[in-house]
Amino acid sequence: MSSARFVKVNALLTLVENPEGTQLVIKNLSYQIAADGNTIIRSDNPENVIIIYCNDDKLFNDLKWSMNLNKKIVKMKTVDEFRHCGNDYFALNNYKAAIDEYTCGIKLEPNNVTLFSNRAEAHLRLVQFLYALNDAEIILRYEPNHLKAAYHKGKVLCGLKRYQEAINTLRVLYQRLNFNTNHNITSIENTEQLLKHVELLASENEKGQYDFESIIDEYCETAKIKKDSKGNDVWINNVGPRLDHADYLIDDIEISNIKGKGRGWITKCDIPENTLLIVSKAVYSHEIFGHTIGNISNELTACVGSSSCIEELMISVIQKLLAEPHLLQEVYQLHDGSDLDKTSKINNKQLDSDKIGRAVKYNSFAIDSNVIIKNTDLSGLGLWILPSYFNHSCIDINVTIFFLGDL
Repeated sequence: MSSARFVKVNALLTLVENPEGTQLVIKNLSYQIAADGNTIIRSDNPENVIIIYCNDDKLFNDLKWSMNLNKKIVKMKTVDEFRHCGNDYFALNNYKAAIDEYTCGIKLEPNNVTLFSNRAEAHLRLVQFLYALNDAEIILRYEPNHLKAAYHKGKVLCGLKRYQEAINTLRVLYQRLNFNTNHNITSIENTEQLLKHVELLASENEKGQYDFESIIDEYCETAKIKKDSKGNDVWINNVGPRLDHADYLIDDIEISNIKGKGRGWITKCDIPENTLLIVSKAVYSHEIFGHTIGNISNELTACVGSSSCIEELMISVIQKLLAEPHLLQEVYQLHDGSDLDKTSKINNKQLDSDKIGRAVKYNSFAIDSNVIIKNTDLSGLGLWILPSYFNHSCIDINVTIFFLGDL
């Protein structure tokens, strides 16, 4: 093996003048999902990557490289085949693969509203609201009376916290369903239920009035478990005890530059004790959808704050921002460890993984170490925007944080 040259992975492309056609031997490789959702080949040891040089006869003289491969005739799928494949993936909860199939079908038939509708639903399942909204609006341009697309649009606008727009959309839909007797009672009931829920969210968001007793009852109901076909404990609610309630921000506080402390919350007036200031949902939390820290022991939340936990949270946040780029501007406003007085311009539409990683490092929250959660590997580690601006580590400490997780 003396004639083989071992190179570091990060220098590989620099050393190879013409990467196309370069032959490599990679030992002990693994397949992993990258931050952009694509599958990559990974090798953790640089010495496991070998460049095969064409004149290296001593090492590889017994190998014969064939350049004349038999071409296989690949049959192109039809629109219906793409739709069926997408539906199969959807049934398996593989929404990303379903979206790929629907997209291929749309390329063949750009005005196929069924494919757009199915893709919108898949985007909704992945919480990719802007993509789902785009598909719903395309359908409504082709078919203004497409009721399922209107329902999707109402759900998407709610997810984007555009509550009044969602209410207007759903009210029109509800009137249409009641006027047209051909529609089944289930569609009417589902629309009415969603409309009432969005109206509740709008009230919470505007007035900060939450029915906490009802929320506790809701949590207890959604936190119930059952046995699956293999005897494992699973949530009765497929996403676990997730509570869908609105954000809220009181008008009496605002974010401002604080000398020596960066940007933080300040009050505009005296605020009575026990006043609700903020209700904020996470940009991403490892509790969301039951996501957990992979392959890391979490005995009594021991891993919280470790580099492995933070790194995995960074990857998850980046994946979230790739799917929902409209959130980039909010994340970029967070402190990232750079000079407080630095005013360099940031492209709010371009994903900067380094900046996002630093923002996660300095602004992530985790469950308090005094809170012991048994029989779970959920750490509660996550990133919240508005709570990050509370200067709880000021020179004159006047705030104590006690963090229970994301509801």
